[in-house]
Amino acid sequence: MTKRIVPPPDGFSSWLLYAIQTFDASGAANTWFLDHEPPITSDDIRFEIWCDFNMLRIKAGLAPLVGFEYGDQLQNSK
Repeated sequence: MTKRIVPPPDGFSSWLLYAIQTFDASGAANTWFLDHEPPITSDDIRFEIWCDFNMLRIKAGLAPLVGFEYGDQLQNSK
């Protein structure tokens, strides 16, 4: 099997950023929606994903990414 390089979709610098930016958190939110007060939403989960991603960047000595969806919230949450 030959391994081929597949470039990320237009507008994304990597497949990881594409996966994070387009992640559908609705299934995960439905799992916890009724078990928490206030309910956990898809936006809550996507925000946590961005926080985790940026914490990994910081541990790697890279600056957190801002300017994407939730970027302002991320900057204001630290």
